[in-house]
Amino acid sequence: AAAKEACDKALEASKNANNDIYFAIGKSEITSAQQAKINKLVKKLNQNPEAKVTLCGFADKSTGNPERNMILSQDRVNEVAKALEAKGISSDRIVTYWFGDTVSVSDIAYKNRVCVTVSE
Repeated sequence: AAAKEACDKALEASKNANNDIYFAIGKSEITSAQQAKINKLVKKLNQNPEAKVTLCGFADKSTGNPERNMILSQDRVNEVAKALEAKGISSDRIVTYWFGDTVSVSDIAYKNRVCVTVSE
């Protein structure tokens, strides 16, 4: 139930691309272009010390296979979590879920290679 709720919130949040950290095909490395979004999220979390962030990872169904995409979406979430922790965000403020290619956040393939961040 928690995963379904997190997924629903991520799908809603993904309509605002500011919450989306995009990745290259088959990759989980955070590019320098996406690092600004991490920095913005860290700033928001530092301004709201009680806030938690939920990270939801997804993969593009048109590339890879379901098993690989599940691992890839998990790797993407873990990379974002590590980036947040490296900037001082406590791991107990970070909740992670990954959905592989079982759920699409967009009809546009590259927009599914994403970690959606939802802070509360």
